Amino acid sequence: MQHLFLALVLLASASVSAAPCEPTSDSHWRLRSAHNVTYKPVVKAPGESIKVGGQKYIIVRVPFKEWKSGDRYAITYPVLFQEYDSYDFFGAFFNTTHLKGDSCSDVWIEGTDQSSHKQPVIEGRSVNHSARTYYDDPERNSGKLDVKRSLYTFLEFQIGETNGTVFFQVLREEIPEKDVPTRDYDLTDNINWDRLSDARVVEFSRLQTLARHVYITPLDD
Repeated sequence: MQHLFLALVLLASASVSAAPCEPTSDSHWRLRSAHNVTYKPVVKAPGESIKVGGQKYIIVRVPFKEWKSGDRYAITYPVLFQEYDSYDFFGAFFNTTHLKGDSCSDVWIEGTDQSSHKQPVIEGRSVNHSARTYYDDPERNSGKLDVKRSLYTFLEFQIGETNGTVFFQVLREEIPEKDVPTRDYDLTDNINWDRLSDARVVEFSRLQTLARHVYITPLDD
């Protein structure tokens, strides 16, 4: 079993607002999500660390400039901090795109009201079966069945002509189930049904903790 705790920041883009971004037909996952977490900002300074799911995260602050006005901002968020015998490592992905849009923000912007709101969560399951049959060497035949599980959320914001998305994923598992016959076309008797169950409460809690440590700071010239 493998757990991957992932944080990516994608910035794409009107005025500063703390009102959460409204669902649209283009973001149907917001409208139909069966789960949510509560976003309520927690302020920590760059260089501070938090523990989530037994893993260490470091708080980073990254600058960006609003495309139209040129106003300066910084976004603060946690990234996974990995420690090894001879070195440690962290990485923060950050991108901006120049787009028009209506002012909104799922992320708290310093200087605005510090309210909380529900943030939709996407939970996924997939069943994967592959089979290879050798006509002249059946001992080489192989059939595999596995289950993949994922749990993640997005925080969006629109400032001026700069639109951004902060992405957190706290569950990404690929669970090998078993070897299956290559000519087995009915997988219902092979699957471990527990693998297709809902995520545990603790996994939603981890996702919420990461999301709450995101905030935006307007910077003076």
